[in-house]
Amino acid sequence: MKIATLFLVFLGFCLSANAQTVTFHSNDDKIKASRGSTVVIEADTAYIISSARAHKLNRQLDELGQIKRIYNQLLTNRNKLLRELTAIEETLGKVVLRMEADSGFLNQNMTGIIADIDRTLLELKQNNETLATNNRALSQKVDALSNLVKNLRKETRWIWWNGLADKIVVFGAGIGVGAIAILILL
Repeated sequence: MKIATLFLVFLGFCLSANAQTVTFHSNDDKIKASRGSTVVIEADTAYIISSARAHKLNRQLDELGQIKRIYNQLLTNRNKLLRELTAIEETLGKVVLRMEADSGFLNQNMTGIIADIDRTLLELKQNNETLATNNRALSQKVDALSNLVKNLRKETRWIWWNGLADKIVVFGAGIGVGAIAILILL
């Protein structure tokens, strides 16, 4: 019995001599732990993910940032076009007021006014087409952004469940090691 106990103590010593102990503090953003390392968590919560998963999440966050920049650019373009449309509407309002006030003068210069109105209508049509194009592009980007958010939520749930499973396994392993230690000491 003593030989078996000594053998188990020696085996435990050999296994623990190869393992590296890494401590995760509450002010740490990330640490790197290799296979066989013991991780001591002194923070409230810690998530453990593989480097491949971390690279994938970082790529997806970069894509999300790019989509946000495109969305902001489209929103800026849309607001600029709306301001131009408002200015054109104000111009049209002034033209209508001028037409009512100076009907006699306008009768003489009707050709010029009609040309201005035609130009304004053409600009409005072009602005409407540009707005429609930008709105379609914006809708596509919003749909893409929604899909990306859904995928990120799925990934986050998967990481959370995986982290929980890892914690359960580590807890079970800790209980097992503790039980073996108690049996050895008895």
